[in-house]
Amino acid sequence: MKRKRLLTLLGSVCLAVMLLIPLAVSCGPATPEEAAEEIAALESKLAAEKSKVSSLQGDVSDLEAEIAALRAPAEVIKILVNSTCPGGWYADYGPYLIENLEAGSGGRMEVEVVYGEAIVPTEEQLDALRDGTFDMIYGYTPYYKTKIPFIQVQDFLPFTVRNGRDVWSLYNERGWGELADR
Repeated sequence: MKRKRLLTLLGSVCLAVMLLIPLAVSCGPATPEEAAEEIAALESKLAAEKSKVSSLQGDVSDLEAEIAALRAPAEVIKILVNSTCPGGWYADYGPYLIENLEAGSGGRMEVEVVYGEAIVPTEEQLDALRDGTFDMIYGYTPYYKTKIPFIQVQDFLPFTVRNGRDVWSLYNERGWGELADR
């Protein structure tokens, strides 16, 4: 019984070896020339795959740069506002305007307010605005009557007229038109 098992085992091993040897021989190149051709083909395929990887690495780098740019905090725009109205009923509009500027910018705008003549006298504030000292002026318009004489008239509208005929009369008969032309 032992002998029968031993012979069966030996026969099975021989059969396996007989099947594996031709299989192993057929998988490899038969000649050195064929081996060289196969190596060249594999090297060409490897170079093509490396090129794809290199291209993808460039794409990955571009995407990483875009993500970094989007994550970077946005530049905050700083605005300097001069207000001639630190108190009183007229002054209530300034804080409202400033809050809306900051909120509307989504945090990208920061408004600093200086009051009165902290930087320049009131009469020179329009010049300072023009020269870039301020980005904005919030003030009571008659303060600038030396620069814009007609401004003191417009500030009191509509209380100075009752109807369209009064406006026509003021401009054409009472001298407002001449003031506006200056």
